[in-house]
Amino acid sequence: MTNGSLARAVGLYRRTATSRSALLLLVANAIPLVGVAFFDWSLLTILVLYWLENGIVGFWNVPRIVMAEGLVAPLGTAGMGATGRAMNRLAVVGRAGLAIFFIFHYGVFWVVHGVFVVALPAFADGFGAGDGTFAFGELEWSYVALAAVALFISHGASFVLNYIGRGEYSTASPSGQMASAYGRVVVLHLTIIFGSMVVAVLGAPIGALLILVGLKTAFDLGLHLREHRNSGPPLPNSAAPA
Repeated sequence: MTNGSLARAVGLYRRTATSRSALLLLVANAIPLVGVAFFDWSLLTILVLYWLENGIVGFWNVPRIVMAEGLVAPLGTAGMGATGRAMNRLAVVGRAGLAIFFIFHYGVFWVVHGVFVVALPAFADGFGAGDGTFAFGELEWSYVALAAVALFISHGASFVLNYIGRGEYSTASPSGQMASAYGRVVVLHLTIIFGSMVVAVLGAPIGALLILVGLKTAFDLGLHLREHRNSGPPLPNSAAPA
């Protein structure tokens, strides 16, 4: 394979990585849609699943922080000299420390969010939503586990295809990567929590549940595409689309 052919192959891989990961994201998010439409998944099952997805996002964000090379010299660069190598060693230590801080800080945030999700039925009762326990339904852990595995694979595929495959790690900053996880959770899951309250007030009809899951999927896809649209190093001229 000539250098030009190799460059075009690399360019094609990078250009299609986001599309492939987006397709996997849609497939993973389609599982709750099918569950609600055909298997009577409850509102509480959906909320616990999305809470677990928060944890999955945090899990995959740890290696992203550790690998982020933005604002520091790339690791392993030849001819850096002693000063450059020392800076990279300090950078690695700094990224590892930031990742450890993220694990504890985000972990506390995630646990508190979980407590709130579990308490939502009683919270709904307190605001006159009727029988909150009935509206939120019973928690089916087997359904949650099935969909959580799919979401774990989806987020992992995005990490491999986009963050590593497209070289996004080379331009991502550790602090910016850490903050991105919080931004996603705040934008997406506040919408889900408030939407779930509305669904509970309505008595959790299947149509309202489908709308809630559909909105979450649309938000998720939009955030995914925006995150990866301009990230990563520029493509070589020979690999750029015509």
